[in-house]
Amino acid sequence: MVVAAKFDHGDDYLVEMIELNKNLHPYFVATQSHPEFLSRPNKPHPLFCGLIKACGVVYSQSDLLVQHLYFSFAKRIRGRITSFLDEINIWS
Repeated sequence: MVVAAKFDHGDDYLVEMIELNKNLHPYFVATQSHPEFLSRPNKPHPLFCGLIKACGVVYSQSDLLVQHLYFSFAKRIRGRITSFLDEINIWS
């Protein structure tokens, strides 16, 4: 954990934002600020831009895994769904 922002108050300070290293989590930020108040549709706050960018990196790295899991799941349930629909006579 890294203190990313702090408010100095004499000998003390108040932690305003923390982050985890990227090797622990692709995007972890905790803040006491309100970046949503500073965001506009045409100019989002950098914290939101960072989140979207991190999602894109993680998705591109795991895209094949996601596809594999989705199609494996679809294969397993396809027969069950068809049987259920036949059972409740949805086709007639």
